[in-house]
Amino acid sequence: MRIISIDTETLGLGGAPWSIQYSMKPGSGSLVFAHDHEGLLKLGRVLASPRVLTVVHNALFDLRIMEELGIRPHRVLDTMVMAYLLGESSLKLKVLAYRYAHMEMRAYMDVVRPQSERMARPWLERVMEYEWPDSEPVIEDNPDGTVHVRQPQNLSKRLKRFLKKYDDGTAKQGLVEYWADKKMEADREMVAPEFGEIPIATLADVPIDEAVAYSCADADMTGRIFPPLMERIRQMGLEGVLERDMSILPMVLEMMKNGMLIDKEHFACLSHELELEADQLQMEINRVVGVYLNPGSPPRVLTALQGRGLNIRSTKAEELDKHRDDELVRLVQDYRGVVKLRSTYVDVLPKLADEHGRVHTNLSVTKAITGRLASSKPNLMNQPVRSETGRKIREGFMADTGGILLAFDYSQLELRCAAHESQDPSLVDAYWSGEDIHRRTAAEMFGVVPEDVDSSMRRAGKTTNFAIIYGITPPGLLMRFYHEDIKEFTEEDCAHFIAVWFERHPGYVDWMEETKAFAVRHGYVKNVFGRRRWVPEVYSVDNRVREGGLREAINSPIQSLAADIVKESMRQLCPRIMEWKHSGGRVFPLLQVHDELIFEVQEELIDAVVREFVPVIEGAVELTVPVKVGVKVGKRWGSMKEIGD
Repeated sequence: MRIISIDTETLGLGGAPWSIQYSMKPGSGSLVFAHDHEGLLKLGRVLASPRVLTVVHNALFDLRIMEELGIRPHRVLDTMVMAYLLGESSLKLKVLAYRYAHMEMRAYMDVVRPQSERMARPWLERVMEYEWPDSEPVIEDNPDGTVHVRQPQNLSKRLKRFLKKYDDGTAKQGLVEYWADKKMEADREMVAPEFGEIPIATLADVPIDEAVAYSCADADMTGRIFPPLMERIRQMGLEGVLERDMSILPMVLEMMKNGMLIDKEHFACLSHELELEADQLQMEINRVVGVYLNPGSPPRVLTALQGRGLNIRSTKAEELDKHRDDELVRLVQDYRGVVKLRSTYVDVLPKLADEHGRVHTNLSVTKAITGRLASSKPNLMNQPVRSETGRKIREGFMADTGGILLAFDYSQLELRCAAHESQDPSLVDAYWSGEDIHRRTAAEMFGVVPEDVDSSMRRAGKTTNFAIIYGITPPGLLMRFYHEDIKEFTEEDCAHFIAVWFERHPGYVDWMEETKAFAVRHGYVKNVFGRRRWVPEVYSVDNRVREGGLREAINSPIQSLAADIVKESMRQLCPRIMEWKHSGGRVFPLLQVHDELIFEVQEELIDAVVREFVPVIEGAVELTVPVKVGVKVGKRWGSMKEIGD
């Protein structure tokens, strides 16, 4: 098979396509500009051949650009995904080129920096000459616990001082680097409405020979690192895992392209509601302390907590969790939670929506160490779902007119994976008999018959099941209970629950010990498909680090198997989704969250899609226990109901 390595370039981050480069042998590279329609047509015909393998680095970027250029390669492999599966510490092309091809590459900013600096200078001068308001006073904490008020300089004065240093050669940063510094974030937000973003040069702004040489080097290096990476993939038996990760990319690209529709008015109301809630919590904090206390100031909060007699050394979340019984701790945590939700989601999501009101997340198949997809900018997978506010945030996501949201959610997938991996008779029998495993665990924990288990006891059993399969400790289980708002247990109770669970599941205990021994012997663990996770922590002389590594060794085969089952269902659904798309049916994949696949579907197609998709999802991978999926439907994400309810 003929191998052609490909790279694409755009006019800046998120800009229009500028070129596509290809290399057929080491040391060579050719470039086709985005405006060269005849050249693109010829290259597209070559890459569409079944006899050609297209190799890229970061397929989720390059495939999207190639689609814009009208190029659809027949078969694609991604050296970034390969490096990810091999456990490489860095997935960057330049690092991999140095390691596998012994070549140093030029950085993008090194190519465009001189022109960027020339473009930034007059822009910064215009910003400096504008009449900006004086900065807000800043209250700062002194080491002795007192506070003082500092008046920052006006932006124009700060820019004038920096440009003078830049001109006389004493500035420690370039113009672009200075403006991009984190400390300038508030200034950038203030300037943007008047002047936009600072201009950054693109490859179109630099000498053409430099731009072509830089661009073609990426295609060349991708081709150079492919053979050694592929050889290691084969040696480790990861061909099937690689094929599965690559096969889901069409659906992942569709998810990013479709985005999720949001209700901006809903988020505006929720923002006001959270602002009032934060104000109320602030008043409660002041009441408890007796004076004004800034909950966002770690030193001030720490001093206040220590003044209440708490033996506490920091205000980090995990430290505050240990003192959740204290009223001030609860109020500070609640305040921080409200402020974080508002600043991370409620106020941000409407700003990220496109002209159609849809928010497009960036998905990655190479970020999560467990093999799951990862979401960023914005992260739509990490919203709190158990809190009332978290549910209100999800209520702001909705289907478009004539459509409805449809979700397929695997039932207890990780517990089923634990049963499959361990072959524990008790777990396996529970699933085949159709028994409520959380109710049974609760009955064993509390020494009652299953019929006497109430809803709160079952909730404790559910939390225990999902915590223990990952080797949780009694303090860890207690913290998990706290986060689930289950507060009636002690650390001794948790130790008893864990002991009872292990006594009832000896097969799982044996599997845990075998898995830990394998990790110590080989330095990695793997799931039934062969996906590996390296756990060098098991060799640490630090007992805390070593124990953490051993817990990860237990965690990984289960979580990665669950991830691979979801991916396999996505792989098998891909051609069906494309058939719906080509037939004009509105069946849009939107997101994959944990063990759930979310679609936007024409209302009249619900029954047909459910009939077609459920057997595929449930039968994607055959385990030694039955795999079940629940189906939910609704106009809004936060209020979806099980079909049949």
